[in-house]
Amino acid sequence: MTRLVLHGGDCKSGSTAIQSVLQLGSWRYSGETMLKLAYAQGGRREGLNHQRLADSLHMKKAMSYRETAWANLGKDFTESDADVMVISAERFEFAPPEAVRAALEEFVPDAMQDLRVILYVRPHAARLLSGYAQNVQQRIFKDDLPAFLEQMSTEERFIYAPRLLRWKETFGDALEIRPMVRDMLFENCVVHDFLSFCAEGTSAVPVVEKIPRENASLNPHGLELIRQMALALQKRNPAPNPQHAQIMERLGHNLERIPSFSGGGIQLPDSMRADVRAAFMADADRCDKELFGTPVMVPQLERALAKPFDPSAVPTAEEIDRLKDLSLVWLDMLGRVLQQAAAGRKQGAPGAQPGRPQIRQN
Repeated sequence: MTRLVLHGGDCKSGSTAIQSVLQLGSWRYSGETMLKLAYAQGGRREGLNHQRLADSLHMKKAMSYRETAWANLGKDFTESDADVMVISAERFEFAPPEAVRAALEEFVPDAMQDLRVILYVRPHAARLLSGYAQNVQQRIFKDDLPAFLEQMSTEERFIYAPRLLRWKETFGDALEIRPMVRDMLFENCVVHDFLSFCAEGTSAVPVVEKIPRENASLNPHGLELIRQMALALQKRNPAPNPQHAQIMERLGHNLERIPSFSGGGIQLPDSMRADVRAAFMADADRCDKELFGTPVMVPQLERALAKPFDPSAVPTAEEIDRLKDLSLVWLDMLGRVLQQAAAGRKQGAPGAQPGRPQIRQN
């Protein structure tokens, strides 16, 4: 009988690395046990993950394909000859666990007896910083880190215990919650840890040959440049602009490849430490007492709050302004060249070559 394993995130907790390895198949099991693991096709359409399954349980616009997506998973599971089948989507973090269980019982009833669910949870301060970086890089949030903390605190976005206790109540012993702390993971790696979890009860040992994709993050210079560029373009044209969105997306991808913009992460300023403690310490303590049964989240938060701040790693406003202005100049020049090239093609200028500006000779 195939065992179903549901990996439900959290976001910013190694999900992309896990999913990319499963999609590529860049792993194997060694040992006496020959374990066959399948990454379910149903609900992901050959894609990286099963976000369609998760989204259909909490997003109004996605609920229309709940029946189809989950039915495809049920068919995939019924026809599988694997020992273990995995579904993975970090956006299960946003779905009510009761809705997740109801969908599993409706479309994959035979999986319920041996079901396993795993959630990885990133410590509070690290989640705050990585969440801010991702939101800025994706141009979802354009303000600074203190404003992000204020918004997340208002929304209780990174208050874990109430949500995780609902998952625990819904799935009972089938649920495993692990802190996303490298030295607490098998082989200090979330991918190895997850594959080891899938092989529990056997002698199979995971060997990961390649992790093809991990979410890259920009350092403070890269993030601030992205943020200021997005604000400048929005000021030029406040209306939604698909061209600007494409430019910013391409800029972000290119900066990720440049060490001076991608090496190192953002830091927690000294001025924010009291606010971060006030926002998360009570929840960290509750997680330790009611979920982990041992000090985990509190020590991690204390360690983050005690980490020295290096002001030399933070760009000055003058540095960012120069980079922003230079980028805008190049953007304007490129726009003019493309406009001239397009005009030349439209007019059919003699000797003009499509896409190449003409050099005027006086």
